[in-house]
Amino acid sequence: MANEVLARAFEPFFTTKAFGDGSGLGLSTVYGFAEQSGGGVSIDTQLGKGTTINLFLPQADEMVGEERSTLSIETEGKNESILLVEDNADVRAFAAAVLDNLNYTVIEAESGDDALVMFEKMPIDLLFSDVLLPGSLNGKALARTILARDPTLPVVLASGNWDLANSGGTSDVPEQAIVLQKPYTATQLGAIIQKLFSEQIAGRVGS
Repeated sequence: MANEVLARAFEPFFTTKAFGDGSGLGLSTVYGFAEQSGGGVSIDTQLGKGTTINLFLPQADEMVGEERSTLSIETEGKNESILLVEDNADVRAFAAAVLDNLNYTVIEAESGDDALVMFEKMPIDLLFSDVLLPGSLNGKALARTILARDPTLPVVLASGNWDLANSGGTSDVPEQAIVLQKPYTATQLGAIIQKLFSEQIAGRVGS
């Protein structure tokens, strides 16, 4: 890596690939996971020779394992259907695996247009969408369209950089939508989904 590339290697959405060939979220996601776990990432690189990425994680002990088991129980779903909209295959696969592991039914879409078709064909309990999407509907427009038809649907919008989002940053994000900043961890994703479903159930009981 050249010095100018190395300086930005962990920056969300920074990529040396051609437009459309890379999301720039790979190393930034790894960095975020490592930092939030109490670890770190380093890069050893020589221009023209190669690059080695070193991932450091703290040693787990028995107590950490018990805490993780408790968290999984607390955030486990009841087969609720989540419409997951993400055009990056790697990010979508990660989110789908997390949600599936937490006992949610995951319906995947690569664009807002595809997601809207799926929403019209099958019951959806929650919308989880990236903000930047290909096609005529970005994540915020998709959320507004779906909420116009189902105002009580829980919505989570994810983005690594609001300045890159279409239509003026956060100004047109639906009021009831929850914003999840990328890169996010499995724990963060599970917790926010569980929180929304808990609030929805509490609202129904209260009404």
